[in-house]
Amino acid sequence: MLLYVILFEFVIPANKYFPKPSIVIDSFSDLFANYNLLSNLFLTVLVVSFTLLFSYLIIYFIRGSLIVFNKQFPDVVEILNTFRYVPILFVPIVLIFIFGANYLTELIFIFLVAITFLLYKINVEQKSINQEYVDSAKSLNVSPAKIYKDIYWKNMEPALVKSLKKLNIYLWSSALLFEYIVGYFGLGSVYFQGFMYKDLSAIFALTIMLFVIISVFDVLLYLFETRTIFWSSD
Repeated sequence: MLLYVILFEFVIPANKYFPKPSIVIDSFSDLFANYNLLSNLFLTVLVVSFTLLFSYLIIYFIRGSLIVFNKQFPDVVEILNTFRYVPILFVPIVLIFIFGANYLTELIFIFLVAITFLLYKINVEQKSINQEYVDSAKSLNVSPAKIYKDIYWKNMEPALVKSLKKLNIYLWSSALLFEYIVGYFGLGSVYFQGFMYKDLSAIFALTIMLFVIISVFDVLLYLFETRTIFWSSD
């Protein structure tokens, strides 16, 4: 970032590809004045944060049944996992065709991305469960339902929570993609308008703002990870 400021503000002459940092700074106010940034930012932050929280809570509350299903129907799970290889651009187009270009359709799309990611992660982590914990629980006559709900989950939970930071990136990317395709709500629509008007400085300013916002989400997820999963009294 410092290199960009030095080169494009003081060394390299003005050009149409990389705006001067001073122009980018001025563009922050333009984003609010001309691109309806506040409401668009609110919509995108809401869909990402809601999906991130809601998808994890759903997985948590059905964790026992989900793990049993994975063990009893591994072939079905593998088939479902192949959906990860469907081109990401294809999914929102199909959903828009079926449900229309609206905010609810975006929620459906982002939720599918989150659930697919979490189910795949659970399937991977379930295969590496420490069998000693399971055998010890069985020797103590712990019920199978409790083994799946508690023993299996506690083994998988640290890796699952760590993966939320990667999921955060996926959700932001997916939300921006959907909103860019639709073109009239969310931060993706701001990108769309910026490209339509060839307002490169606004695009740079928005990208910097997004970097800060996503970083804040990452910090919050890190705090959640350290305070709930890897908490220590030291």
